[in-house]
Amino acid sequence: MVRTPNLKELYDLINREGFDGDLPGSDDVIVVWNKRMRTVSGRVHYSGKTRADDGKPRIEINFRMFQMREFEGLRATLTHEMCHLWCYLEHGIWVKHGPIFQRKMTEVTGIRRDHTFHDHVAEAHALRRKGVVINCENCGELGRRAQMPRKHLRNTYTCKRCGGKVSFVRSPIVR
Repeated sequence: MVRTPNLKELYDLINREGFDGDLPGSDDVIVVWNKRMRTVSGRVHYSGKTRADDGKPRIEINFRMFQMREFEGLRATLTHEMCHLWCYLEHGIWVKHGPIFQRKMTEVTGIRRDHTFHDHVAEAHALRRKGVVINCENCGELGRRAQMPRKHLRNTYTCKRCGGKVSFVRSPIVR
């Protein structure tokens, strides 16, 4: 089983390395796992919505999505949300994925790209319904079907892309 990463430590590390400490420290920003999120990998609230938050910004990370993918892409998602927070603190407005956000993401990550879902997010969106996940053991192609095939037919299925052997697993995300 994979150990759950400490989000506060990761936040402080990214703040030091990518933002030169420009963002508030983890004591002044609430960084938590959200086990109820289903459709996004993370989000940021710019001011506290509850008394417990004490007016602090809050970053929430989708626990289910990262648990399903064994926490792949966690650093990229947290960096993404931290860029939103930086844009808000620096410019005083909430910005989507426009030029200000893109410049900061490029500066922090060193990679220039338009805002697109990470692969693990797109997969989770496609596979979050009830059903069966089909995984090619050769090329890693993912698919889904509504029902598990009968036992005696399972070994007759092959990957449409490469012709490799496929395995069937009940979808890990159930509504």
